[in-house]
This record gives sequence, structure tokens and C-alpha cells, in this order.
Amino acid sequence: MSYKSLDQLTLDEFSKLVKTTFRVHVDANRVTELVLSSVVVHTPPTTEHETFSLMFGGPVDQPLVQKTFDFEHAELGAFQLFIVPVARKAQGLEYEALFNRLKPKS
Repeated sequence: MSYKSLDQLTLDEFSKLVKTTFRVHVDANRVTELVLSSVVVHTPPTTEHETFSLMFGGPVDQPLVQKTFDFEHAELGAFQLFIVPVARKAQGLEYEALFNRLKPKS
């Protein structure tokens, strides 16, 4: 599998994919699906930074641990993303991936 660097994936790209499904390779034999429920923009520490969170929803019967997983999306391709479980809700589990990085050069 050929992976994209997270530097190649932008806030704008993720924002357009809210309510879409991402395939997550849990291990060599298991894949689960997470839905991007929202993109939350945070106040960056400086004007050179961008800070945002990707919030994903997943099934309660297939909990994931805090870890870097291989993700796939039909429009973005394959990439690796570190996610953290943050909440258990009636409709499932919630995960967060936090980005705090220098803004890409235009």
C-alpha cells in the first residue's frame, strides 16, 4: 500500500469529507469503518500554525486503542493517522486525531 504523507492532506480536504466513511486497518486480518463526524478548528499558538481535530465515530462493539492506524478513503487514498478514543456515546465510540502543525507553504 502506498501512503500519502499527512503534509499532503489539508484542513480543507478533510472538511469536505465530513459524514464520509474511512476504512481503518486494525491489523492484518481486520478492517473497521469510522465516519468523520466533524472537523473542529482550534486557535493556533501562532499565525504560522494550523490546529484542528478530526472527530470520528465508530462502532461500540469494535473499540480501537490509542494508536497509529492505516486509514483509507476513496478520495484521499491511504495514509497513517494517530487516533485517541475520547468518548463513549449512545450511538458509538468517538475518536480524535489532533493536528498542530506549521501551515503548508502556498
